[in-house]
Amino acid sequence: MIDIKINKKQGQITYDYHLNTQAKIVTIMGLSGSGKTTFLRLLSGLIKPDEGHIEVEGKILFKDNKKINLKTRERNIGYVFQSENLFPHLNVEKNLKLGLEKKDYDKVDLWLSRLSLIDKKTAKPENLSGGEKQRIAIIRALIHSPDILLLDEAFNSLDEENKRTLYKEMKDLLRDFKGYTVIVTHDKKE
Repeated sequence: MIDIKINKKQGQITYDYHLNTQAKIVTIMGLSGSGKTTFLRLLSGLIKPDEGHIEVEGKILFKDNKKINLKTRERNIGYVFQSENLFPHLNVEKNLKLGLEKKDYDKVDLWLSRLSLIDKKTAKPENLSGGEKQRIAIIRALIHSPDILLLDEAFNSLDEENKRTLYKEMKDLLRDFKGYTVIVTHDKKE
């Protein structure tokens, strides 16, 4: 179960977020500037709420009255940003191995094979298409077996053909994913 009740003041705007659900996939829709990305950043720990609580499966990530605010790395969250955010100086394999323990390095080939990207293992991000970069970013988020997967308009920068392909792949991936998924979008097709 996800239980969130937080607020955050940014400039002249105060965002209030309330989410209490057992649903494994949650989609948040809204216009640009409505606070969708701010919500994900609060959930991930990249920014701190002013007050409230964030609890996932009984694990408290943030609670102002108990002064609990887990660091981002302690929250076990996979985050796929609007842009792929791959390290340009590292090849695909090294991008995916970041933060993995050596015993888990075999997951890289498994994930690359699953998304038909094994032939891109030694490629640098500059030599990948937009769809390939975004798939690598999704693998990087899922390879650590997160409790929550956050997708922040993750398909926004792709052309329609790549979007359709990635939608199908994501459906298959999410069917097997044991954690929660929060999808932020302004596109009803997503």
